[in-house]
Amino acid sequence: MRKQTEEEAERFLAQNGETREQYWRRVWPPEHVDELRRQESGDLHSCEAPKNIKSGGYGDAITDCDESSNGELWVGNGEYASQVNFCPFCGFKAKIQIEK
Repeated sequence: MRKQTEEEAERFLAQNGETREQYWRRVWPPEHVDELRRQESGDLHSCEAPKNIKSGGYGDAITDCDESSNGELWVGNGEYASQVNFCPFCGFKAKIQIEK
């Protein structure tokens, strides 16, 4: 399955008459909508996994996503961390992308 680009996502939202914030309000818990406002204000991104995500085996693989001061985005669980291009919880795009 092909991954949707950001431009395609914006077109999809526009076709359905929704802004990104309206879409997020419809599908995400209120704390994630608050995160969107923080992003727009210029503060560093920080997100936690929604409490209703299931995990199996040895616990959660990722529990949070934080932006570093240089614009990289990192997910982790308190023990391991990985750099990512987008927040898996809210879709925030990292300012510094991983090169392909």
